[in-house]
Amino acid sequence: MPYLLFLFKRQHWRHYSYLLQQIDIRRTLIRAGLYLVCVFSLHSWIMVAVEGLRVDEAIWLTLTTVVTVGYGDYSAQTVIGRLATVILLYVGSIFVLFHIAADYFQYRSERKMAMLHGRWRWRMKNHVLILNSPSINRDRYILGLVEELHRTERWADCPVLMLTRDYENGLPEDFQIAGVVHYHGDASNPDDLEAASIAEASVIIVLAENAADKRSDETSFNILHRLKEQNVQGRIIAECVRRANRTRLKAAGADCVMRPIRFYPEIVVRAIDSPGAEQILEGLFMSEGDECRSFDAPVRGVRWADLASALMSRGYGTAIAYADEAKDPEHAVQCNPSPDQIVHTDRIFIIVKADRDVTTADIQATIAGLGTAG
Repeated sequence: MPYLLFLFKRQHWRHYSYLLQQIDIRRTLIRAGLYLVCVFSLHSWIMVAVEGLRVDEAIWLTLTTVVTVGYGDYSAQTVIGRLATVILLYVGSIFVLFHIAADYFQYRSERKMAMLHGRWRWRMKNHVLILNSPSINRDRYILGLVEELHRTERWADCPVLMLTRDYENGLPEDFQIAGVVHYHGDASNPDDLEAASIAEASVIIVLAENAADKRSDETSFNILHRLKEQNVQGRIIAECVRRANRTRLKAAGADCVMRPIRFYPEIVVRAIDSPGAEQILEGLFMSEGDECRSFDAPVRGVRWADLASALMSRGYGTAIAYADEAKDPEHAVQCNPSPDQIVHTDRIFIIVKADRDVTTADIQATIAGLGTAG
């Protein structure tokens, strides 16, 4: 069938999308239903008036004829009755029913194709909308972001929609399993934003297309300007390549501006689920921010609460973990232990302020002051 083959050709997608818009299956069913009711009523009336059947018998004959069951318990005996059956039911009804069925299956087929290729308007509400897709580590990053998002309690069942120029031939299977759908378009195009239900999104993530190219900030700024024009109500998280552009993107309407960290999509999820937490995590990746440092300092039999309190009271930083040498290497680092945990270690991890010059000797002296150093 040439028509079906033509639907699968990429160069005809614009015409294909136009055809899909023309198939309003609801309007088709309503019109066909009204038409069939009129035809069935007319045929039943003729069977009553010409064939002398009761109303219930005439309706029964009409219905069994049009669905091609034909029990034979009633039938038209006169020429007028038979002509009415042929014209109204055989030609005027059965053909229409087959035509409706064909339109419906065609609609379903085209609808599925449109969904797979990002041409379907999903009409979502309270969803997470991802604008753009990164040029590096694209699939892994998006999939990791979505999977991490669905691990949170609040966003576990939240639908995720991508608006991107990528994935023209459909999303990878892993994306579909994760419940991600997409719309193929330009995030700076108002029509495409409307197709992605921008006004109904709970969270909007503006990704930098290239984390190493400062021109990505210009694209993000244009997108934020479009979002501001449409007065979106959802929380907007935008990635910024150059630190100098953060203020500009913030003024353009972003609620949260953060640097692109492609191998840690969890940071974006923290910005969604726990606003502000992303600033803490992001600071650990920046040379001018706070940093997590390890110190070789033997500790024997000290409560974690006492150790952490002593380090903090001297302004050395916040102790967050220690290395338990008795455990296997994969689980050796014990993060955020309980206050009453008795610590036996030769190495501890502390978040140190960037402007503080903390030495190993300082840490060892503090521990020695507790009187329990080994």
